[in-house]
Amino acid sequence: MTRFVLIFSGAVFLGGIGAFFAFMPPLLIASVAFLLMAFLFIFVLGIQVGTESTLPAGSVTAKPLSQQVEIRPARL
Repeated sequence: MTRFVLIFSGAVFLGGIGAFFAFMPPLLIASVAFLLMAFLFIFVLGIQVGTESTLPAGSVTAKPLSQQVEIRPARL
């Protein structure tokens, strides 16, 4: 019985994929795939830029680009 259910579910899955590609225009599928790859590229590029050091190249004793600012309470 388990074998029958697995074979039937595999056939339904493949039939569903086939029906999707039969009724959807290929250009629409390609454009969605292109946009998803572009979003992935932007995400990876952002991670790569975000993990770079803020120190200038070749300088070990340089201060970081962002300075710490002291926040004082307001005088009333």
